Amino acid sequence: MFTVAESDSYDELFGDHPRQVSKLKALVPRLSKNESKGQQSVFAIQVTVFPSHGLVIGSTVHHSACDGVGSVNFMCTWAAICHVNNPTVILAPTPVTVELNRSIVPDPDVLTSFKLKAEKIHFLKEVLLHEAAKRNVTVRCSTTVVVYAYAWVGYVKAKSTMFETDDVYCIFVTDCRQLFQPPIPMSYLGNCIGPSVVQAKLKYIVGPDGFFEACQAIGKTFDEVKKVGIQNVKNCAKISLEIGSKKPFGTSGSVRFKIYDVDFGWGKPAKVDIVSIAYSGAMAIAETREQGGVEIGLCFTKRETEVFTDYIENGLKYMSTLRN
Repeated sequence: MFTVAESDSYDELFGDHPRQVSKLKALVPRLSKNESKGQQSVFAIQVTVFPSHGLVIGSTVHHSACDGVGSVNFMCTWAAICHVNNPTVILAPTPVTVELNRSIVPDPDVLTSFKLKAEKIHFLKEVLLHEAAKRNVTVRCSTTVVVYAYAWVGYVKAKSTMFETDDVYCIFVTDCRQLFQPPIPMSYLGNCIGPSVVQAKLKYIVGPDGFFEACQAIGKTFDEVKKVGIQNVKNCAKISLEIGSKKPFGTSGSVRFKIYDVDFGWGKPAKVDIVSIAYSGAMAIAETREQGGVEIGLCFTKRETEVFTDYIENGLKYMSTLRN
């Protein structure tokens, strides 16, 4: 299904500032469903034009069709086709006016983006290695580990009043293509992902050494996946179902997707949002437009956003004292 719409809310929707989730949802198409025939569409595209500014391409993909890798591959292929010199012109349908009046349905949640520049990520790695050296232990030090850990600690702090157990959980998606023997090619269009589950004590994650504790826990899980392979993912799939009600910290996307490199012929995207995190509660993650950085997106209430923002802005200042 392909839809063309028009909006004049560019300033409200574009940027890294907190934006109403209800407004962003209007940019993403819904999958049509025919209840009487038991039919469900699996893919939809909506192009929303912002006059004098640009456009937004919103897509919805049912996971029965493909996973994130397949979805991004589709976008890359579509973008590549746009660069082909084709004299055939396809006339666009008449734009449809979309109702974006947010007062119709109040929404307390906002989606906010945070950027960690390359130098900040490098600093987090230095902190991790410094703490590991003090403890005389070996750690897995990578961009993914330190970013997941840093965000996980902030997430737990923001939602600390909601946890009812002594344990907290982090679930990240594992691309299983390389875990099979022989490996499945990256060009495979379909679902080939599985969950990996990290468990830690709440008191340690919110404590003064929370970042290091989170890095250790996440790093060990990464190592376990690499060592055990596909069987570890199968085991984690069962665990993830059991802990679904315990508010685990999840992730959506990957810095490996290079989504900001998708170019339809008019340059790189100015902003990419994964609006589905409003439903899943996961953290959206992608590389930034600037090389070496990482962009994360989270859907919080206003109070949670304030707590997480304070942590992101001041957490690095506190960590700098650990190296003294």
